Amino acid sequence: MFAKKSLLSAVATALLLGVSVTGGGMSPVFASSVQQSPQQIMRLIGDKYQVGEVLSDKDAELVKKYAFEPNHVKTLADAQPDNWTVTGSDSNTAFNAFISGTVYVGLNLWENNFRADLTTYVKKGTPTHYQNSIQLDAYGLVGAGGTKIGKTAEFEVSSGWTPSSKLQYSSTFDQPFNASVAYYYITPKGAVKGATGSIEIVGVGKKK
Repeated sequence: MFAKKSLLSAVATALLLGVSVTGGGMSPVFASSVQQSPQQIMRLIGDKYQVGEVLSDKDAELVKKYAFEPNHVKTLADAQPDNWTVTGSDSNTAFNAFISGTVYVGLNLWENNFRADLTTYVKKGTPTHYQNSIQLDAYGLVGAGGTKIGKTAEFEVSSGWTPSSKLQYSSTFDQPFNASVAYYYITPKGAVKGATGSIEIVGVGKKK
């Protein structure tokens, strides 16, 4: 699914939010052979490495295999604009809640843009605090020869726990970052807590 071409056409992107996006639909990223979800597998890879570290061949192949090729770029000055919608829902004895929002990632050779709007909604339960967050892990060529895939960036934007008894809570994030990016994945989360318990919703993505 990823074709190495020119410098910027190699800036392939992936929003591995537990789904793979092909043809405008949603489908599982891949079937786990160890009974782990795609989200768990990608989080394990993300947590295993520091920025600048080279990935193992196996982990590099997993990252490369499930990336997406961006739109064709005419000049090196053009950004690679990726727009995503994110959704997710979950319920327990304390809450029935869902998240909805949008994520924009604009990639360049080095200076990149990240913006997002994320709202957590409560359909059942009595909230006292909310927290919205999004984590990004990026991978690209690293090392002296620039021939190995490694982690090139990681960050999390978060609202922090915010007191609110309303049935919805919205956050807006704007986080420019510098890195050479060939692949990335993003994990959006909404969390709610109250006197009777708490819940965390992990989102999935669909490319616009």
